[in-house]
Amino acid sequence: MFKKIMKKVVFFSGALLIAGLVTQFVSERAVYAYQSNPIQSDSNSGSHAEFQWVYNQDSIAHEVGDVVVISSNASGGTFGLSVHTTATEGDSRVVGVIVENDIPGSSWGKIQTRGFVAVVTMANDCNLGEDLITSTTLEGAVSTGSVSAAQLGGVFGVALVDGTNACSALLK
Repeated sequence: MFKKIMKKVVFFSGALLIAGLVTQFVSERAVYAYQSNPIQSDSNSGSHAEFQWVYNQDSIAHEVGDVVVISSNASGGTFGLSVHTTATEGDSRVVGVIVENDIPGSSWGKIQTRGFVAVVTMANDCNLGEDLITSTTLEGAVSTGSVSAAQLGGVFGVALVDGTNACSALLK
């Protein structure tokens, strides 16, 4: 009789141990599956935006909406992440768009590197859904239009509205 009870105790203990291990593995998978933070409503639509403090290496001020690239000037490394504007169409060094306040020359300021941005300075008209690249005019962007983005390189965002001289965009 005692042997039968012990067999049952050992059997149920083993079954509980296995059930506990299976439950733990399942719950860990559930945690990994829900690590993203989706947008729940318009009220938190900016929650996926990313920002960076940068040093404006140019001696002139840059305005909200201007597109900036990482500085290739070696002395800029003294200041951390240094930026300036470019006149190279399709420049692949785009780091972001100036947001909130203008950045005076040789000063620190805030740029947005990813997510929805309300204003991007444009050198031409932009059309909904077109890729954005840097233009040959300092500070501005240009929509690719019929030109293949792969030919130009440096795509940094997508236009979210039709606009003239400025548009809203989603930065990649």
